[in-house]
Amino acid sequence: MKITITFILFWCIQNSYSQTNYSDSLTLERQKHEIEFKKEVLNDEERSHFKGICYFNIDTNLIVEATFKKEKGKKFKMPMSKERVVYYRKYGTITFKINDTVCVLNVYQNLNLLNDKEFQNYLFLPFKDLTSGNTTYGGGRYMDIEKTKSNIWTIDFNLAYHPYCAYSERYSCPIVPKENNIHVLILGGECYYGH
Repeated sequence: MKITITFILFWCIQNSYSQTNYSDSLTLERQKHEIEFKKEVLNDEERSHFKGICYFNIDTNLIVEATFKKEKGKKFKMPMSKERVVYYRKYGTITFKINDTVCVLNVYQNLNLLNDKEFQNYLFLPFKDLTSGNTTYGGGRYMDIEKTKSNIWTIDFNLAYHPYCAYSERYSCPIVPKENNIHVLILGGECYYGH
């Protein structure tokens, strides 16, 4: 019995440490990102009104295991918020659960970046959820996912971010396809102040 209690206590401490370690690491990344964002993305006028980037609290329950199914589609022009031509193709789907609700999202490959070694292994995951237009940008949020050889992918919604269009009208951003609207609340990643 003592061994079992000791093991459980050790597991709880270890788990708590991992959570703290993850939270600390992500908080530091968010701080760095905000400094770079303000400096490199916004112009002087936008910086004068910029309040900073708002984030939901870090929640490890939003790190989900998703089943990936490869389904390469045809090349298409992704609809954009402003006149700009960017070619994508559907690369596959991911299926996962948020609070017992099964969700399916398409992941896309940016064909303009295929020859860029830095980005050629990344896929684009745009989505809208029940926070869109309320506590997050109405146009939806994005995630960048690195391809793996496994069909089980770890998706961390704490990393969901707003497109530049949420902060500046100067940018042209991909419009989230209708099939990537999911009927769950994802209270992770970037949000609007006052949420």
